Amino acid sequence: MLAAFLPRFNRRFGVPAEQSEVAYRPLDEELDLAGVLCIKEQRRVARDNTVQYKNKTLQLFPGTERTGYAGSRVEVQERLDGRILVKCGEEVLTPQQAPPLAAHLRSYINAPPVLPFVLDPIPERTRAPKPMGPLSGETIWYEDPIRKSIHSNLVRAGMERARRDGKRIGRPKLSDEPGFQENFKEVAELVEEGILSRRKASLKLGIGYATLKRMLDARAASGC
Repeated sequence: MLAAFLPRFNRRFGVPAEQSEVAYRPLDEELDLAGVLCIKEQRRVARDNTVQYKNKTLQLFPGTERTGYAGSRVEVQERLDGRILVKCGEEVLTPQQAPPLAAHLRSYINAPPVLPFVLDPIPERTRAPKPMGPLSGETIWYEDPIRKSIHSNLVRAGMERARRDGKRIGRPKLSDEPGFQENFKEVAELVEEGILSRRKASLKLGIGYATLKRMLDARAASGC
């Protein structure tokens, strides 16, 4: 019987512990244990500040450190209590499921045009004031194909005025970020010496593998 065998085995082969105190270390109070014991997956943030996870589109909102996360590498955490969080560096974000705006708009592409004027039997004196402007109307502007087209024309005209005024259009280049050129030069030298792989270098710089390859090829061609 095992109950009778174990005492005999321990008397013959048992060795007293060198240290009798408890070997377990106390848990660090600052350790986020829920962030350790969870499912983790790496994602790249899309241009509209969303990430895809298990057929869901998660919307990331501006945080205390930055207003946008487009292009960043983040870690999606599915915790044991069912919450889904996104970690960018040391910052923990609480995303929400993004509304299906694109699919909602596509359903109105072939919709019949809305008449710009509708007979209103209510007298002018009792009629509620209506908003003014090219996008005003009874419905939301992006649900009306006519006003949606007007909005596109207004956006294009505004971008053209910005170009004439010498203003930047679109997201700033990655190379214009403070300190990026110095970091890239240091990482590029490690790659050239074979100390760092290109895959790890792209993660270190927070850029895609293809982008890093183009920058390294340009550096080699220029001889810098």
